[in-house]
Amino acid sequence: MCKALFAMGNIAFAITKMKSLSELLHKLQLVRLSEVAYKHIFDENDKVVGNAIRTLGHLCDILYNCDYKRTLRSCDKLASIKLCGEAALELGSVIGLAIFDVTDTSSNQRSWRQRNHAKRNAWGACNALSSILCSDVAREKVNHEGVKTALVQMIKCVQHAQSLNDKITTGAVSTLSLVPIDTYGYHSDNQSISGLCIALCLINLETVGSSFKKLISELMRHHLQSPTQRDILTCLNHADLSIGSIQYLYGWMVANNIDAVCFECVGETLKLSHYSSDVSLIQKFKSRAERKRRDENAATLFHTVRSHHDDDDDSDEDEL
Repeated sequence: MCKALFAMGNIAFAITKMKSLSELLHKLQLVRLSEVAYKHIFDENDKVVGNAIRTLGHLCDILYNCDYKRTLRSCDKLASIKLCGEAALELGSVIGLAIFDVTDTSSNQRSWRQRNHAKRNAWGACNALSSILCSDVAREKVNHEGVKTALVQMIKCVQHAQSLNDKITTGAVSTLSLVPIDTYGYHSDNQSISGLCIALCLINLETVGSSFKKLISELMRHHLQSPTQRDILTCLNHADLSIGSIQYLYGWMVANNIDAVCFECVGETLKLSHYSSDVSLIQKFKSRAERKRRDENAATLFHTVRSHHDDDDDSDEDEL
């Protein structure tokens, strides 16, 4: 079974690289094949589990992100939606096991072989989740528990970046940066998942090595494109966040040319947090927001005038 899953994964990967898929895809029972791969994630043989995760990721890339899903029968559509949540939940658990191995301080630690396979499988799970969590079906209500679990476990990879294997952290951050912001919001409950991600990125951005700084910065930028007040409040309320972290956030936002709307959101949300008494900090964000807004308006006006000028030049050429 191990070799069969490996071969199936290679075929699925090759299909994703083909230019014309329609004729071949209609002949494949992708939902059934994906279900078979998913079931073998529970196998007792760690090598089978690793190949099942890899194969499931490649199959889901075709199933959820190609035109194939438009031709599915109604029963297969329901099965594919259900599979998304179940796979996300189990892949999140696979990542959680690798995190447990580096955070467990008890004397009853698992063997080196078990921990090594857990690392390999967690890396594969992070990559496989990129195909699942970026799909439309990831926002289906029935998949709430599974998708939320997967997102939170990958965010924990950022939290434990200094202890985890580099490949796991890189895979988690890369996938989190691809997941649509709407998906984070849809699966947030009382606290914002996006806000948790911003907080842990911010806390670790100050301490991680240069190899991860760029990746985590891109993930922060992804979440700060158009944050909500709930996102920022969840971030500010994180227990490990300090006033120094918020000062660092301000400097990072300036250096990365973040839009005025984000400075405004942080400034207004600070008033609702336990930092509300720090008037100078609030004013710092608000002043920068006003300055950025003036610069953005000036740039818009310049491009508008430039556009009209180019149109006038075109009109003169037509007359000649």
